[in-house]
Amino acid sequence: MRFLLGALSVSLLLAADPERDFSGVWILNHARSNIAAMPWAAEPTLRIEQNDASITIAGGTGSRVIATNGQASTQSYAGHNLSSMTKWEGSALLLHSLASQGRGFTLADRLRLSRDRSTLTIRRQFQQGAVEHESTLVYIRDGAQLSTANTAEPAPKAVIVKPQPRSLTIRAGTPLLLRVAHTLSTKQAVPGHRFYFEVAVPLTAEHTVVIPAGAQVAGRVLESARAGRAKGRAELLLQFDSITLENGTHREIRARASSADGKPVNEDDGRIRQGGDKASDAAKVGGAASTGANVGSRMPRGGAAVGAAAGAAAGLAGVLIGRGADVVLEAGSTLEILLDRDLSFTPSDLALR
Repeated sequence: MRFLLGALSVSLLLAADPERDFSGVWILNHARSNIAAMPWAAEPTLRIEQNDASITIAGGTGSRVIATNGQASTQSYAGHNLSSMTKWEGSALLLHSLASQGRGFTLADRLRLSRDRSTLTIRRQFQQGAVEHESTLVYIRDGAQLSTANTAEPAPKAVIVKPQPRSLTIRAGTPLLLRVAHTLSTKQAVPGHRFYFEVAVPLTAEHTVVIPAGAQVAGRVLESARAGRAKGRAELLLQFDSITLENGTHREIRARASSADGKPVNEDDGRIRQGGDKASDAAKVGGAASTGANVGSRMPRGGAAVGAAAGAAAGLAGVLIGRGADVVLEAGSTLEILLDRDLSFTPSDLALR
């Protein structure tokens, strides 16, 4: 019964906004497509399944399952390990992916349906280093009229979308995925320590890349606490205060960490904590004392009782002297932050200098 209610709620959601439902089998129309360099060949057929939390895109090179609720997800596709995030712009779905292995690259797809839902257009931007290519892939829904698929409409030319005269704004609350440039941990970091991360996945506004991959985000350590002896967890509180684009454009920002490679993050202030809890700490102490007691009971001098007590004290002391694990943000790992204020840029801010 619960499954039926869940399926019904998903169906009602997609029916309420059909322009956001890309489900179906789609056939590539080569005549209307303009295909530039891409990390893999354009799929001649796409099978898309979608619900309120994710979208599954299957082609000739594999299948990708991507969350559509703003959370990051990882997939292996066409021999590449991808980290992906999505964002809705009206009825268009923006899909940003990062491949970090090898030379690495970023991929930005914009999926949009025609009004009659018979045509799916994917605008794809592929960037590797300083080289960028843009393709337009036009798919026709399987079973649509041939006249629709074979229309004489000229193929759109691949162009790089230029900034509009008005300001482009990244809104507060937008997640920004960063790559850690240099290892940062509670073992070395002290309050006031400066750090620099790189933007891993570009951010767009009105179909224009505003914050490109490679932009530098700077900040400082506010608090750095190592784990206590026998209890407590290491904590790291970071303040992100500026972002600098590759052309030198600089903005002050306010942001807090929201996820850090699986480490728990406090939702209120973005404090990053090492995994573990008091229960596991207590078990560690109890286990050490028990082991020490077993060893001490075999001590010949003073009797078994005295030996066990001494052994238990020695085992406990070993735990109390040692510290728990540090919070470590390894170089090359990713960290997601949430912007606490709007960021606006003019076309001149984004121009090459």
